[in-house]
Amino acid sequence: MTNANEDRWPDPEVVDLPRQQAGSSSQALLGALLADYTFEDAGGLTSEAVVRLLAEFGISSSGARSALSRIVKRGLLVPHRRGRTVTYDISDTARLTHRAKLGAVVRFGTPAPLWDGQWTVAVFSVPETQRILRQRLRTLLENGGFAMFADAVWVCPWDRRDHASRIGSDLGVHLALFRGEFFACGDSEMTPSRAFDLRAVRKEYDTFLDTHADEAAAIIRGQLTADRALVLRTTVLRDWRRIAALDPALPQQLLPMDWPQGEARQVFEVLWRGLGPLALARLRTLLADIDPAVAINVELMDIEVPQSGTSTTP
Repeated sequence: MTNANEDRWPDPEVVDLPRQQAGSSSQALLGALLADYTFEDAGGLTSEAVVRLLAEFGISSSGARSALSRIVKRGLLVPHRRGRTVTYDISDTARLTHRAKLGAVVRFGTPAPLWDGQWTVAVFSVPETQRILRQRLRTLLENGGFAMFADAVWVCPWDRRDHASRIGSDLGVHLALFRGEFFACGDSEMTPSRAFDLRAVRKEYDTFLDTHADEAAAIIRGQLTADRALVLRTTVLRDWRRIAALDPALPQQLLPMDWPQGEARQVFEVLWRGLGPLALARLRTLLADIDPAVAINVELMDIEVPQSGTSTTP
């Protein structure tokens, strides 16, 4: 079977949903909607439908149209003309990847395979004169689960040699890759796990719990209604995606005893599963008077997600 962490870090050069960045919240929200629901059988979305959906999140008409334009430029959506009407459907390239990406996000935080105690080490040499290439390599290694142990020496607890090799090949950079156990020699501060700064990750988990724990409790008590469900489910997905992108997914043995991922994962599961039918009902209501055919045919994306406590083995 596939190692659970293979889903955690997709190949570098693929169409991606918009990342949460300053000034891009409308793109991130639209990207989350496109990831969480299937509009293909409905024939795509009109710009009017996009404006209506994002208005639910407090996004202005101009902001929604700007987000749509930018996502089209990114290649996530492609326009199709039906008579006088232009609809937007997910592109073939994006369709091949966005389901896997959504699955990786919603599965994040489920039990990882047992760690074998070994480290993958990537060593490279890129001249300072090629700073853009050097930074691109570092970014892709970091996105692939590596952290800088020393200058031009990067480490990862999982076996990511094939992934790192593809990064080097794509960039035209030779990487020396090997995997083995770490042997401490006097200085306990010089351990590979210290290459990973978990403070920012913990802050994201704490924020997630502060924001969403009471909402999960309300779901359990049956106190959340459909009029809030679409916004809440989409926001939870966006927030969990941000954590999944930031957390290096270290083995349990390398994490603090009070690491909050398990508690946060339970909150995410309650909201993700519990809000699905309500959010879909709200989505259909919003679209019904704009495009009834779309409203009838839109569905939740079918993603198989193991519940917390269910091990995912290699």
